[in-house]
Amino acid sequence: MVHDIVLIIHFIGLVMGIGTGFGFLFLGLAKAKMEEKEGIDFQIKSLALGGMGRIGLVLLILSGGYLMSPYWKSITTEPLLMAKMALVVLMIGLIGMIEATSKKAKQPGGESHLAKLETFGKITLPTGVAIIVCAVLFFH
Repeated sequence: MVHDIVLIIHFIGLVMGIGTGFGFLFLGLAKAKMEEKEGIDFQIKSLALGGMGRIGLVLLILSGGYLMSPYWKSITTEPLLMAKMALVVLMIGLIGMIEATSKKAKQPGGESHLAKLETFGKITLPTGVAIIVCAVLFFH
């Protein structure tokens, strides 16, 4: 019963985390159709969506730690599991860089940091998808 509840929490975190990536992708497509000033204002305002991603990541880490408990001992002998965990560490680092860059972008005159956020987004979304693929292939 506890395992099922934690798994549900894990999937909710997954939806929130990967949903944020897809959300930013589509918001970026909308921004591309705007005039530059309007697009910059839109992009800065859309950074609020990152809060959903942060909550999702916390849910994923907490629930994932519990769900991994039977697998921690065998992690070094399972290439897919090692790849998944390495990608999770990469994702945590990317989210940290996104957080720091977002704070700078929200400050007056911080628009120059928005291009970095787009670059990070182009890396985080495929990283999130790769994590899901590794998880499905390993836990199948």
